[in-house]
Amino acid sequence: MREPVNRIQTHIRAVEAKYPRAWEQLAMFRAERGSNNFPLWPGWCYVPLAGAYAIVSGGGDNRVIPGQQTADVGRVAALGAWRLSRGIYRFHPEMFRAVWETEMGDRLPVEHLYALPEFCVYLLFPELMPLFGFSTHGVFVHLEHDVNSGESELRLLLDTDVAGITPIALHLASASIQENIRETEEYTMRQAKRAGDLPTGFVHPPVLDAMRESWERVISLVLYLCSVNLEIRDAAGKKSAPRRPGPVKTKKGWRIFPADATTFWEVGYETGENLARECEVSERGPMGERWSPRPHIRRAHWHSFWTGPRTGARKLVVKWLHPILVGK
Repeated sequence: MREPVNRIQTHIRAVEAKYPRAWEQLAMFRAERGSNNFPLWPGWCYVPLAGAYAIVSGGGDNRVIPGQQTADVGRVAALGAWRLSRGIYRFHPEMFRAVWETEMGDRLPVEHLYALPEFCVYLLFPELMPLFGFSTHGVFVHLEHDVNSGESELRLLLDTDVAGITPIALHLASASIQENIRETEEYTMRQAKRAGDLPTGFVHPPVLDAMRESWERVISLVLYLCSVNLEIRDAAGKKSAPRRPGPVKTKKGWRIFPADATTFWEVGYETGENLARECEVSERGPMGERWSPRPHIRRAHWHSFWTGPRTGARKLVVKWLHPILVGK
């Protein structure tokens, strides 16, 4: 378990060396939220990227940062938010595969993503996985609120094998997750064309398909963390629930303090073990004989529904329906 912790700590130290007061400044921005001419952004966003931009640019009259430092804005924002809880989410390998391969569908409301359990989570992959063209150890995930436009984004920070930590954003302007994926693809294409650096073959369907698949797969993992049937426990095996840290009153006002240590969250281990047994049964019968005909596993899918009293406040939630062995 030390390997991902050491790798993440290396990323954090690199930011601290480049921007020594970054975490202190983010904490100040958060403390001033909604006061002293600071905007009141949604509570699920620790500090908008505008705050990280001010840190990277040096603030003051500096409004433009060099192109090579643009990615630092995403790094400062994600790692600054992750430090508050330091949660690493590790899926059971069979559960990871099942959720990773769950089809998104066309009508999943974007509201589900706002139930992210912490300001920023780190999803640890069981092995290097292809994501947006990178071999990836895992991914930081957090939500952004643009204080100028009022729009939201799902922000990723890819923890890659060779390219370091790389930020990627999904704009959340439309009602469904799939609509936002399509619109983000179109926006990326327009920006690349405008900059004149659209590589040959970029618009080739397989490339776009790979981008879409990357978004769908990582969002499936995020959706499971946001689902009402989330199955999670701490590293000691105790069923518990992660949460965003709350502010603490100090002499200098309300502050959110970072976690002292990393917490490993084990995700879907009971269901994962059941899925592993189901896969074994799908290959052979319960007594070890070969099935004829062989049963199949019905794919997992997402189910959105409203909960709460019919005449009162209701809440739209999402539930993951796991694969089912059919024909055994």
